[in-house]
Amino acid sequence: LRFNGAPFELALPGNRFCRVIARPAAGGAVFFAHVDITQLKRQQQQLERAERIARDSEAQLLRKSALLEATLESMQQGVAMISAEGVVEVFNQRAIDLLGLPRELLDRHPTVQELVQFQRDVGGWHGLSKLLQDGTQATSPAFAAGSTEQTQSDGQVLEVGSYPVRSGGLLYTLSDITERKRQEQRIEYLA
Repeated sequence: LRFNGAPFELALPGNRFCRVIARPAAGGAVFFAHVDITQLKRQQQQLERAERIARDSEAQLLRKSALLEATLESMQQGVAMISAEGVVEVFNQRAIDLLGLPRELLDRHPTVQELVQFQRDVGGWHGLSKLLQDGTQATSPAFAAGSTEQTQSDGQVLEVGSYPVRSGGLLYTLSDITERKRQEQRIEYLA
Protein backbone atom coordinates (compact mmCIF):
# COMPACT_ATOMS: atom_id res chain seq x y z
CA LEU A 1 0.00 0.00 0.00
CA ARG A 2 3.01 2.30 0.39
CA PHE A 3 4.33 1.46 -3.09
CA ASN A 4 6.88 4.05 -4.24
CA GLY A 5 6.99 3.06 -7.91
CA ALA A 6 10.11 0.88 -7.94
CA PRO A 7 9.70 -2.78 -8.97
CA PHE A 8 9.92 -5.20 -6.06
CA GLU A 9 9.91 -8.93 -5.45
CA LEU A 10 7.55 -10.97 -3.32
CA ALA A 11 8.35 -14.36 -1.85
CA LEU A 12 5.35 -16.63 -2.30
CA PRO A 13 4.47 -19.94 -0.66
CA GLY A 14 6.08 -23.04 -2.18
CA ASN A 15 9.47 -21.37 -2.78
CA ARG A 16 7.98 -19.23 -5.57
CA PHE A 17 8.72 -15.60 -6.37
CA CYS A 18 6.89 -12.79 -8.12
CA ARG A 19 8.11 -9.39 -9.31
CA VAL A 20 5.62 -6.54 -9.17
CA ILE A 21 6.06 -3.77 -11.73
CA ALA A 22 3.85 -0.65 -11.82
CA ARG A 23 3.18 1.45 -14.91
CA PRO A 24 1.26 4.76 -14.60
CA ALA A 25 -1.60 5.23 -17.04
CA ALA A 26 -3.73 8.18 -18.11
CA GLY A 27 -6.12 9.66 -15.55
CA GLY A 28 -3.96 8.68 -12.56
CA ALA A 29 -4.54 4.96 -12.94
CA VAL A 30 -1.66 2.54 -12.37
CA PHE A 31 -1.29 -0.84 -14.06
CA PHE A 32 0.48 -3.53 -12.03
CA ALA A 33 2.19 -6.43 -13.75
CA HIS A 34 2.94 -9.53 -11.69
CA VAL A 35 5.77 -11.53 -13.30
CA ASP A 36 6.60 -15.06 -12.11
CA ILE A 37 10.37 -15.02 -11.55
CA THR A 38 10.57 -18.34 -9.70
CA GLN A 39 12.85 -19.94 -12.32
CA LEU A 40 15.12 -16.88 -12.38
CA LYS A 41 15.41 -16.85 -8.56
CA ARG A 42 16.21 -20.58 -8.51
CA GLN A 43 18.92 -20.06 -11.12
CA GLN A 44 20.33 -17.17 -9.05
CA GLN A 45 20.37 -19.40 -5.97
CA GLN A 46 22.11 -22.17 -7.91
CA LEU A 47 24.63 -19.66 -9.23
CA GLU A 48 25.29 -18.34 -5.70
CA ARG A 49 25.81 -21.93 -4.44
CA ALA A 50 28.15 -22.70 -7.34
CA GLU A 51 30.08 -19.48 -6.69
CA ARG A 52 30.39 -20.35 -2.98
CA ILE A 53 31.63 -23.85 -3.85
CA ALA A 54 34.13 -22.39 -6.36
CA ARG A 55 35.44 -19.94 -3.73
CA ASP A 56 35.80 -22.78 -1.20
CA SER A 57 37.56 -24.95 -3.81
CA GLU A 58 39.89 -22.11 -4.71
CA ALA A 59 40.76 -21.53 -1.05
CA GLN A 60 41.40 -25.26 -0.58
CA LEU A 61 43.53 -25.33 -3.73
CA LEU A 62 45.57 -22.36 -2.48
CA ARG A 63 46.14 -24.11 0.87
CA LYS A 64 47.24 -27.31 -0.86
CA SER A 65 49.48 -25.36 -3.23
CA ALA A 66 51.15 -23.58 -0.31
CA LEU A 67 51.64 -26.92 1.46
CA LEU A 68 53.13 -28.46 -1.68
CA GLU A 69 55.49 -25.50 -2.14
CA ALA A 70 56.62 -25.71 1.50
CA THR A 71 57.20 -29.44 1.12
CA LEU A 72 59.19 -29.01 -2.10
CA GLU A 73 61.38 -26.31 -0.59
CA SER A 74 62.18 -28.34 2.53
CA MET A 75 63.25 -31.48 0.62
CA GLN A 76 66.86 -32.61 0.57
CA GLN A 77 66.31 -33.86 -2.94
CA GLY A 78 66.14 -31.62 -5.98
CA VAL A 79 62.87 -31.86 -7.88
CA ALA A 80 61.83 -30.59 -11.29
CA MET A 81 58.57 -31.27 -13.12
CA ILE A 82 58.83 -31.27 -16.89
CA SER A 83 55.69 -30.93 -19.02
CA ALA A 84 54.91 -33.20 -21.98
CA GLU A 85 56.26 -30.40 -24.20
CA GLY A 86 59.61 -30.51 -22.38
CA VAL A 87 59.13 -27.27 -20.42
CA VAL A 88 60.29 -26.95 -16.80
CA GLU A 89 57.03 -26.22 -14.96
CA VAL A 90 57.96 -26.81 -11.29
CA PHE A 91 61.30 -26.85 -9.48
CA ASN A 92 62.64 -26.41 -5.98
CA GLN A 93 65.61 -24.48 -4.62
CA ARG A 94 67.56 -27.70 -4.04
CA ALA A 95 67.42 -28.48 -7.78
CA ILE A 96 68.80 -25.01 -8.52
CA ASP A 97 71.60 -25.51 -6.00
CA LEU A 98 72.54 -29.00 -7.18
CA LEU A 99 72.62 -28.02 -10.84
CA GLY A 100 74.20 -24.63 -10.27
CA LEU A 101 71.58 -22.91 -12.38
CA PRO A 102 70.65 -19.24 -12.17
CA ARG A 103 67.15 -18.81 -10.75
CA GLU A 104 66.30 -16.34 -13.53
CA LEU A 105 66.77 -19.13 -16.06
CA LEU A 106 64.27 -21.42 -14.31
CA ASP A 107 61.84 -18.60 -13.52
CA ARG A 108 61.22 -18.14 -17.24
CA HIS A 109 60.31 -21.87 -17.54
CA PRO A 110 62.91 -23.04 -20.08
CA THR A 111 62.86 -26.31 -21.98
CA VAL A 112 65.00 -29.27 -20.95
CA GLN A 113 67.10 -28.66 -24.06
CA GLU A 114 67.82 -25.09 -22.90
CA LEU A 115 68.92 -26.36 -19.47
CA VAL A 116 71.20 -28.99 -20.97
CA GLN A 117 72.65 -26.41 -23.37
CA PHE A 118 73.28 -24.04 -20.45
CA GLN A 119 75.08 -26.82 -18.56
CA ARG A 120 77.19 -27.59 -21.64
CA ASP A 121 78.01 -23.91 -22.17
CA VAL A 122 79.27 -23.46 -18.62
CA GLY A 123 81.02 -26.85 -18.61
CA GLY A 124 78.69 -28.13 -15.92
CA TRP A 125 78.67 -31.78 -16.90
CA HIS A 126 81.43 -34.11 -18.05
CA GLY A 127 79.59 -35.75 -20.90
CA LEU A 128 75.88 -36.21 -20.90
CA SER A 129 74.31 -39.44 -19.70
CA LYS A 130 72.26 -41.58 -22.06
CA LEU A 131 69.14 -40.84 -19.98
CA LEU A 132 69.49 -37.09 -20.40
CA GLN A 133 70.52 -37.36 -24.06
CA ASP A 134 67.37 -39.36 -24.76
CA GLY A 135 65.28 -36.93 -22.73
CA THR A 136 66.53 -33.93 -24.68
CA GLN A 137 66.21 -35.53 -28.10
CA ALA A 138 62.80 -37.15 -27.72
CA THR A 139 59.67 -35.27 -28.65
CA SER A 140 58.22 -36.13 -25.23
CA PRO A 141 60.33 -36.10 -22.08
CA ALA A 142 58.53 -39.27 -20.96
CA PHE A 143 60.79 -41.07 -23.44
CA ALA A 144 63.61 -40.87 -20.90
CA ALA A 145 62.44 -42.86 -17.90
CA GLY A 146 64.96 -44.34 -15.50
CA SER A 147 67.86 -43.39 -13.29
CA THR A 148 71.45 -42.42 -14.04
CA GLU A 149 74.49 -40.79 -12.47
CA GLN A 150 75.79 -37.50 -13.72
CA THR A 151 79.19 -36.04 -12.81
CA GLN A 152 79.47 -32.27 -12.57
CA SER A 153 82.68 -30.41 -13.50
CA ASP A 154 83.51 -29.90 -9.81
CA GLY A 155 83.44 -33.66 -9.19
CA GLN A 156 80.02 -33.70 -7.58
CA VAL A 157 78.06 -36.81 -8.55
CA LEU A 158 74.30 -36.54 -8.93
CA GLU A 159 71.83 -39.34 -9.21
CA VAL A 160 69.22 -38.19 -11.72
CA GLY A 161 65.94 -40.07 -11.74
CA SER A 162 63.10 -39.51 -14.13
CA TYR A 163 59.61 -40.79 -13.57
CA PRO A 164 56.74 -40.53 -16.07
CA VAL A 165 53.74 -38.46 -14.97
CA ARG A 166 50.23 -39.60 -15.90
CA SER A 167 49.33 -36.29 -17.50
CA GLY A 168 52.46 -36.46 -19.65
CA GLY A 169 55.97 -35.26 -18.98
CA LEU A 170 58.44 -36.30 -16.31
CA LEU A 171 59.31 -35.75 -12.71
CA TYR A 172 63.09 -35.40 -12.37
CA THR A 173 64.73 -36.01 -9.00
CA LEU A 174 68.30 -35.02 -8.17
CA SER A 175 70.30 -36.43 -5.27
CA ASP A 176 73.88 -35.64 -4.31
CA ILE A 177 75.57 -39.05 -4.06
CA THR A 178 79.16 -37.77 -4.09
CA GLU A 179 79.95 -39.05 -0.59
CA ARG A 180 78.38 -42.43 -1.29
CA LYS A 181 80.49 -42.78 -4.46
CA ARG A 182 83.64 -41.88 -2.50
CA GLN A 183 82.82 -44.53 0.10
CA GLU A 184 82.20 -47.12 -2.63
CA GLN A 185 85.56 -46.27 -4.22
CA ARG A 186 87.26 -46.52 -0.83
CA ILE A 187 85.69 -49.92 -0.12
CA GLU A 188 86.66 -51.11 -3.60
CA TYR A 189 90.24 -49.90 -3.06
CA LEU A 190 90.44 -51.59 0.35
CA ALA A 191 89.06 -54.82 -1.11
